[in-house]
Amino acid sequence: MNNLHMIGWDVNNEPHLLEAVSTKDAAFFEHKLSGKVTDWVILSTCHRVEIYSSDPIPEFKDLSPYHSFSGEEALMHLFRVSSGIESVSVGEQEILHQVKIAYEEALAHERCSKTLSLIFQKAIGVGKLVREKVPISKGKTSVPAHVGQMLSAELDARGQRIAIVGSGKLASDLVKYALMARPASLRVYARSEESLERIARSYSIETHSKIDPDEIIRDNDIIIAATSSKKPIFDGTISAKGKLLIDLGMPPNASRSISGCRLISLSDIEPIMRSNSAKKKALIPKVEEIINAELDRFIRKLGQLEADDLIKTVFEHSKNLEQNEVKVAMDLIRKGMDIEKVIAQMADSLVNKVLAPQTLAIKKMVKVNQNRETIEVLQEFYRLLKGTQEKASRRSSSGRQASQDPPAQIPQ
Repeated sequence: MNNLHMIGWDVNNEPHLLEAVSTKDAAFFEHKLSGKVTDWVILSTCHRVEIYSSDPIPEFKDLSPYHSFSGEEALMHLFRVSSGIESVSVGEQEILHQVKIAYEEALAHERCSKTLSLIFQKAIGVGKLVREKVPISKGKTSVPAHVGQMLSAELDARGQRIAIVGSGKLASDLVKYALMARPASLRVYARSEESLERIARSYSIETHSKIDPDEIIRDNDIIIAATSSKKPIFDGTISAKGKLLIDLGMPPNASRSISGCRLISLSDIEPIMRSNSAKKKALIPKVEEIINAELDRFIRKLGQLEADDLIKTVFEHSKNLEQNEVKVAMDLIRKGMDIEKVIAQMADSLVNKVLAPQTLAIKKMVKVNQNRETIEVLQEFYRLLKGTQEKASRRSSSGRQASQDPPAQIPQ
């Protein structure tokens, strides 16, 4: 199996290059790949950027180093990615959706071949099968996802006013999960106007570039602090009676001396996430069993499809040769050449052009591999040829004309 190739950058192997690769637009990859590969799918997430193709992928020297896989290793990697066991947050659901989006985008731009399409359809199917058979996606292991689950479930944030303080990736991810809780309002407070503009464009929510702790407490019911401030933003002088404050800052964004509010800190959340993570990691061997079984089945299927395509090509080529030889023979007959001599010449030419290359290929394969299976294939090939000859002899002795035979068809 050598019809899948992958190169990639991820947060574990090339963290220093991942951000640079993530900023590249579609035109950059189009320029790099167009004319060099016939198809490609680009999977781009927060934690990885990967390029898949059925052709060998050209080097990205200006973005090296990167990791790469080919053949079964590339297929195995894609199945593991879609199953969620290569994710930073093991078993996450979102990666399966991202694989599907990457595949659909390649289809929309007509750069996904039949083979690559089959591979991605299978990868998506494996991701779904894994989650049906193994509870790998139960229990959140990322901070934003866990907070989102808390907001939607035990904290019952629906209809309440939520504030997120911060502008980094953590804050941006929190916005997505907070919206799932269906709050009455969601506001983001940060000093970086550029980050606020990006968040506002993505989610169409209210943003504030001024961080006034008293105002934030007054105007919101649930406050999620996720900044890298060296000093607490919410100190002991603030009155936060009846409010819920979730402090995800490192160091802490809220003083433990704040009175009147319920305070949930990162140290309260981390043990739950570690427990969830341990449970998920314990399930990885079961996931790998499913992946290995599906990989074996799919490789066999690909082999059958490749054989079918090859046989179809051989038949089409042979049919074209036949038509050309008949044309040559008819021209010679019209020029007065002896019919029997023309037929004999045409038969010799067809045998040489149709059988000789394939026979030589089989002979070379036997010489190189020297295994019993290859020899048995050759014996079966000869048996079929012999059967065809015997059938032709019986037809000749019975006086049956060749025109009564059905046209040659590709064997099923």
